Amino acid sequence: MKLAIKRTLIIIPAILAAAILSGCGLDGIKARKPAGDFSRGLPLPVEAISLPAVVVDEDGKSIQMIIPTSGADNENVLRYFQINNQAKIVLDQELQIELGAFSRSFRMIPAGDQNHLVWASRENTQEGWGLWHAMLNARAEITSQPKWISQGTDRVSQFEIAEDGNGGALILWEDSNKTSINFTRLS
Repeated sequence: MKLAIKRTLIIIPAILAAAILSGCGLDGIKARKPAGDFSRGLPLPVEAISLPAVVVDEDGKSIQMIIPTSGADNENVLRYFQINNQAKIVLDQELQIELGAFSRSFRMIPAGDQNHLVWASRENTQEGWGLWHAMLNARAEITSQPKWISQGTDRVSQFEIAEDGNGGALILWEDSNKTSINFTRLS
C-alpha cells in the first residue's frame, strides 16, 4: 500500500511537469507581421509620450496620425505617419512646428485636403494651459503657423474639437479658473 502511494506521488508530479513543459516551444521568437486589415496591430517605430491624434481619409484608403514624442534635448516633437490600407507606412517624418515647452492632448480633424490640429500648451509649470491651432496637409507640411486660440482664458483644463460640415472646426474648452465653457469656430 505504501509503495502504491509513493508511486502515485512520483507519477502525478511527473505527468504535471510533462504537461507544463510540453507547452513550451523550442521554435524561438517569431517576428510579428502586420495583417492587411490592421487586426493584429501595426508596430510603429516611435515611442509615444502621450496619445496620438488620428484621421481616416473619407475613402478609407489611408490613415494620418500624429504621435507626440521626445526629441534629442527632451523637447516636444510630433511625428507624422501616413499608413495605407495595406498596412504600409507611406510617410514617416517629423513635423516642423514649434509646440512650446509643455504640450499635450493633440486632436486632429479633416478639412478637405488638410487637417485641423489643436493642442494644449504652456511654457512653464507656473502658467496655465492655452489652446493652439495649426493646419497641415497630407504631405506633413504645416500650412498655417500655430495660432493661440484661447486668448482671455486663464487655464484650459479640457477641450473638444468637431467638424462643422464646411471644412471648419468647432472648439469648446473649459476654463478651470472661471469654471466657464468657451467656444470658437475656425474656418
